Amino acid sequence: MKYLPVSERLMMRFPFGVIFGCLLLIVLIFFPLAHHEIKLSLFGVAAFLVLARSIVLEGRIGLAREVWFWFMWYVICGSFYALYGAVERNPGAFFSLAIYLVWPVVYVGLVAGAALDDRFIRWLLRTCVVGLFLVSALGVMAVLGGIGWISADYVPLLSQDQAVVLFPGLSRMRYRPISSLFFLLPFVATSLMAPRSCWDQVASRGLRWLALLLGTFVVFASGRRALMLVAVVGPLLGFLLLFTSTGVSRRAFFQVLLAIIGGICLLIALPPISLQGIWQWFWGGFNPAQDTSAAIRGAQGDFLTKAWLSAPYLGHGLGSVAPVVRSSARPWQYELQYHLLLFQTGLVGVACYSAGILWMIGKAYKISAADPGPGAFLIPTIAGLAGVLIGNASNPYLQAYGALWMVFLPLAIINHWCLHVRGPKRPSGCIMARESPLIVS
Repeated sequence: MKYLPVSERLMMRFPFGVIFGCLLLIVLIFFPLAHHEIKLSLFGVAAFLVLARSIVLEGRIGLAREVWFWFMWYVICGSFYALYGAVERNPGAFFSLAIYLVWPVVYVGLVAGAALDDRFIRWLLRTCVVGLFLVSALGVMAVLGGIGWISADYVPLLSQDQAVVLFPGLSRMRYRPISSLFFLLPFVATSLMAPRSCWDQVASRGLRWLALLLGTFVVFASGRRALMLVAVVGPLLGFLLLFTSTGVSRRAFFQVLLAIIGGICLLIALPPISLQGIWQWFWGGFNPAQDTSAAIRGAQGDFLTKAWLSAPYLGHGLGSVAPVVRSSARPWQYELQYHLLLFQTGLVGVACYSAGILWMIGKAYKISAADPGPGAFLIPTIAGLAGVLIGNASNPYLQAYGALWMVFLPLAIINHWCLHVRGPKRPSGCIMARESPLIVS
């Protein structure tokens, strides 16, 4: 019998990296913009544990060649545009360096560690399901507290400055974890359309249905138009990807659609809220004459586009400021993130940054078409990624390091597949279960 050192035996028996990684994820889901000290500590501990385990037990860092390529691609792009911004003396160059270079390196370190510990990805997926349920349940409590059905004293997380404001026919919420629903709602909805033989071993089907129902309630109670759009478009995209790659019945899609409709019906059952009020509010966002925020964003888009035309190919560098200033504290930040990316990095930068996202989506689809098992997990994360990319178009969600996990979770599964289960199609309906303990409890 081979003798193993105590350190290796401890790492194999006790998944400390998995525990701290999932704890980090739940904190990021609930507090994307707050409690930085706690998040930084968890990032440091989780990254150290998963990388130490990889190096001690495997003797390597678990990144596939393709992932290494794209990692270096983004390091070079981020370094170039940050240096360009510093040379141009842009006020936000240093801040942008953290978002475009430093934090992606940290997340890739976690991706590398997750690849060599199969339990890590399995538990991250479970944590996402539990996270949607908890965020949604507390959001429902916040809404009920806002209309006076329950006492606000029983609603946790009041330290996040949450509030519910009622208008004729609709409600609006200030609830910090709401940004996580851009990923979590399409993710869980698509998981319910994926093969049950895979997902039922990861998270209870009943829990996922309940999370979707409550999550839809909170989405339409929030008054966030982009989130409402994602609640419909995200599951539809997930269905199309599953239907054309792994194959899924139309019945599964209609079941998810009924659950979404059920969540909306629960909301409009509350006395002050109506379907007509929600509908009018949603479409009003596309009319600058009726909505102040739409008018502000429209003007902002015009200014950023005109400023981009003065440097159309390379842009003005990260951290640059357009003639219109949205925030005096951080004048380089704007709501329209893709207009901002075009203004700061030009056509070349937009092409460079879009290439990696398109590769990830294409790779996930290719894996799903070849191996239905990994596709059952990949396509839901791609649907979630599409949701956050839609939301990021009108609000700077991905300018917060606490939200970048939504981009790197699909990459972690792709990286795992490239390292462990790549090869010809197997007969198993859930390949990862056969090849590794990814979904086996």
